[in-house]
Amino acid sequence: MAYTNPIEQVFDGLWEILEDSAEFDALVPVGPRRVKYIGGSRDPMIHGSTPSDFPQVCIEPVGGFSQAEWTSNSGKMKKTFQVKIATGDKRLDYKIFQVEWAIYRAMSNWRAVMSSLTWKGKAFVDHVGVYDHEETLKEREMSRGDTGWSTVWTGEVWMHFTTSDLIPDVGTGGT
Repeated sequence: MAYTNPIEQVFDGLWEILEDSAEFDALVPVGPRRVKYIGGSRDPMIHGSTPSDFPQVCIEPVGGFSQAEWTSNSGKMKKTFQVKIATGDKRLDYKIFQVEWAIYRAMSNWRAVMSSLTWKGKAFVDHVGVYDHEETLKEREMSRGDTGWSTVWTGEVWMHFTTSDLIPDVGTGGT
């Protein structure tokens, strides 16, 4: 999808990073196992699951930080996100570690995608990192009640903008 808003570009870029990985593609095929929260469906989760619905992955924006006047001529924004993996299976050898490793490897190549994102003709992503992760049997939303191993990775994307680019254009809707 073509977005002009930097936040939308970042969200789409995170998915592109994962989907550029052949390893990730093999483990989480295209379809309802990739819960994107964009597009036609208001609720992309599968309700009532079967083993073929797993592993499932989603990326959720969960917070951030913004400062329009970071310096005298620039602003900073950090978007925090979570990459969630659900297996629907209690066996540790049932793809949880394989999917975790594929995501880790894919995210290490963030520059290839994120450095190409531009807004007002300028690259704006400074850094992408996936840091903390937690394994749990309690991620019930993604597994829709099926108990199984899940991993929740928390990461962040740091963006910078010149102050003059942040000021909305008067009478043009702020584009």
